[in-house]
Amino acid sequence: MKSEKILVLLDSKNNENLLNLSVSLAKNDKSTLYFMYVVEVPHKYPIEYEIGNQISLGENLLKEANNFLSKKRLEYDINSENFILVQSRNAGVATIKESKRINSDTIIFSKNSNNEDYKYSYIKKYSEVNIIELINNN
Repeated sequence: MKSEKILVLLDSKNNENLLNLSVSLAKNDKSTLYFMYVVEVPHKYPIEYEIGNQISLGENLLKEANNFLSKKRLEYDINSENFILVQSRNAGVATIKESKRINSDTIIFSKNSNNEDYKYSYIKKYSEVNIIELINNN
C-alpha cells in the first residue's frame, strides 16, 4: 500500500507510536505527511467559539510533531498546509473533510483499545481512502 499523501490525526496524548509509523511510511514511500488536530466544540457553543486551552493544546501537539519530524530529518514548515488545526462538532467529520480537501490517500490515527468514540467509527465508515488504525493497549 503505497501512499502519496498521509493525513495523521493527532490525539491529545500518546502520539509517539503514531508519529514513528507515519515517519517510517513517509520515508519508505516518499509520501507527504499532513498532521491534524481537531478541537471539538460542544453544541452549547457556536462553532467559532474559541476554547483557548484546546487551541493551545492543538498548537503544541502540532509543534511537537514538527519537532519530531526535524529529529527524523524530515523538514516541514510548521506554518505550511501540512499542519492543520480545525474546530468542528465532530473530529470524524472534520477528518473526512480534510482528507478530501488535501486529496489524501491514507488516514492514520491511534486510539485506546477500549475507546469506542464516534469519531473513529465515522472515519472508518465514511473514508474513501486507506485507513491505518493503531490500537494502544493502555
